[in-house]
Amino acid sequence: MPRIQTFVPDMLTARGDKVKLFTTLAISGCQGIRIFGSWLWGDGPKLQPFVKIGTWKHSTTGEVFSLYDLHQLNPVYFARLREVMNLCKLYGQILVFSFIDYRDPDKHTKYNSPFVCSPEAFTLPGGFYGAGLVPYQLRYMRRVMYWADKLRVDMRWEIANEFNTCGWEKDEHDPTRPLKWYREILTELRKPLLNYEKDYTLPAIGSMIHSGAYREEIKKLGVRWCYHCIGRGSQIRAITGSTCWTSGDGFFKGTGDSDQRGRRGVGLVEATEMGPLLKANPSIAVYEWMCRRLWLRDNERANLDDFRPLPLTKLRELTQ
Repeated sequence: MPRIQTFVPDMLTARGDKVKLFTTLAISGCQGIRIFGSWLWGDGPKLQPFVKIGTWKHSTTGEVFSLYDLHQLNPVYFARLREVMNLCKLYGQILVFSFIDYRDPDKHTKYNSPFVCSPEAFTLPGGFYGAGLVPYQLRYMRRVMYWADKLRVDMRWEIANEFNTCGWEKDEHDPTRPLKWYREILTELRKPLLNYEKDYTLPAIGSMIHSGAYREEIKKLGVRWCYHCIGRGSQIRAITGSTCWTSGDGFFKGTGDSDQRGRRGVGLVEATEMGPLLKANPSIAVYEWMCRRLWLRDNERANLDDFRPLPLTKLRELTQ
């Protein structure tokens, strides 16, 4: 039977009571929570893994963005992350951690990324996927894994959300570079943690990827991919083959609660239809339910106090 988990991408900057949320997750039968390690969407508060050292102004648009120092990991960020990790451990939730958020390089909000807005990113050749940034990306990723292991948190990780659709290769001018970058990062993250005060045993890990380009290549690397926008029984029936993850993120035409923009996710109607089909489909290892009501008050910042788990509870009930 599939694991039922939820998704709060901006968990590290969300408003509301974290303890109340995790208590509700445990009571509702939720088995995990996915969060973004680097939240880039919108103009809400940003908490990045590197220290902010100033601002800079875009020469064309005049917009002002934060500037980060990739040599300095942010202690405030990691304190907030450890808080969430400890809650996952206390309330029996698997932490699914997405290191890098998807961002289209043609959109201005990519400039919220420290891997785009830092002296290193401005001067090193090759753009986001360039080899010059890899040591900084890995330092951040491995520090997250270090804390997960030190705190004995059950964690799965995703290198980049919707990696194969983000189009950063436009920065590199090399369409083969994204896959090389993914393979390089994956190889490094699978190595033991040797560069800290002691060598810890890594927790169980995994990875996922959006459906589409690079999917077959990624499958050869021994990782799982994820089908997004899943909210109908017909979609569940259509999934066959290798074990994969599924997510309701991106499904906006359901009967569930809506966000500030009026987008409605999976509700009780869809959950009741999908539950038995999820249980019967051996290809599906995980279904991720997203409560769009978290963004009802503010579409750029979740409020954890607005979490209502009825569809999640129904999914868990029907897949046991």
